[in-house]
Amino acid sequence: RVLQNCNLISVDLTQMQIDDGDFKVIVEALPTSQLEYLNLYNNYIRSQGILAFAAQLPKIQCLKEVNLGLNFWEQDAEERQDCWAALLQGLRENYSMVRLVADVYRDNPLQPLVDYYFCLNQAGRRILTTSSDVPLGLWPLLLQRAGRRRE
Repeated sequence: RVLQNCNLISVDLTQMQIDDGDFKVIVEALPTSQLEYLNLYNNYIRSQGILAFAAQLPKIQCLKEVNLGLNFWEQDAEERQDCWAALLQGLRENYSMVRLVADVYRDNPLQPLVDYYFCLNQAGRRILTTSSDVPLGLWPLLLQRAGRRRE
């Protein structure tokens, strides 16, 4: 309810002992929240929480950055790959996310595709979902933004 009834844009929940059940409650609120930055570093989130988050990604409209580093979902290689595959699937239909922090991010074979969707979102991919034509004068700006890496 807190995320739904306010204009929070950033929440830091570092080391708050958040587990899958807690994370699922947070995830369910994200599609209707204005939250842009969510830090869940060093908690107890496992693969079930990540899979729930990935399933909600297509519905999330404001969230730009999430830190999921140092959580249990990264410990088992097979589960980690399932999580990354689900995250990639969710990112295909998400137009806001531009960054995901995870400890094993660079060891992920799906990382180039994940980065691809982040880059598209950074460039303004959302504009392509509008029913009207994109003004020709806007294309240079979109293409310029697509070439920028977000650090």
